[in-house]
Amino acid sequence: MTKAYVLIVSKSGKENSIISNLKNIPSITNAFGAFGTYDILTKVETSDVQKINHDILNGIRKISNIRATLTLLVDKSVILKINELEQSVLDTYMAQAFITIHCLKSKEDVVI
Repeated sequence: MTKAYVLIVSKSGKENSIISNLKNIPSITNAFGAFGTYDILTKVETSDVQKINHDILNGIRKISNIRATLTLLVDKSVILKINELEQSVLDTYMAQAFITIHCLKSKEDVVI
């Protein structure tokens, strides 16, 4: 199963209408309103990357009142070791799009 997160910038006040339309795309498993630069966070799951690409180009981007999108493809080949607390936060608050960055202490200034 291939997974991606699509962050959406919408026209002001159109979030509920867009979320309603997103729910008609079968590969979208979740869609939530958000605060900040992006107005909507969607989770897309399907059999392969080509299907995700198709659904973004021919589904998500065709919905009116969407101004911009950012797609974050999940790369399962990268295996991160996260602790139990981090996993709990990710499982509980998926809609808030936490990003966990693991780095050596000596490289911290480069990452930040």
